[in-house]
Amino acid sequence: MKKTLSHVSSVLVSLLILCAPASEVFAQEIVSITANNKQVIVGTDVDLLLTMKPSSTGTNNCAVLVDFGNGDSQYVRVTSNNEADLKVPLKVRFAAAGNFTIAAKGKLMVRGLNTLGPCDGDKSETIAVSEPKVEPPAPAPEPAKSKKKK
Repeated sequence: MKKTLSHVSSVLVSLLILCAPASEVFAQEIVSITANNKQVIVGTDVDLLLTMKPSSTGTNNCAVLVDFGNGDSQYVRVTSNNEADLKVPLKVRFAAAGNFTIAAKGKLMVRGLNTLGPCDGDKSETIAVSEPKVEPPAPAPEPAKSKKKK
């Protein structure tokens, strides 16, 4: 019985989010997703900053799906209009070289009673990931010339 009530509650919360007017569904707005460095070396951490705009409707909970462009993604819960909470630091590391587009998009996050509607908007940032530069070896020193005595 308890499991059934939990499931019914989850469905009701999802329906409320899906059926609410658009002005009530969206909370914070995605302003940007930026990388601290647009030229990255394979295997090094990239610090990202997801910046949000406060909600004008008073709704304080929404979800963002961040797609790192390399097959990995991460949900971010935005649950406050506090300025510090509207700047969300993230980290990613790339295993291969190439150009990667990191995209942040408001997306419904279904988690039972913790279900969140999508944040408003979507933004992206492209970064170039390159192999580490390998320095060529220094040339070998020339052998010392020996002096022959006659």
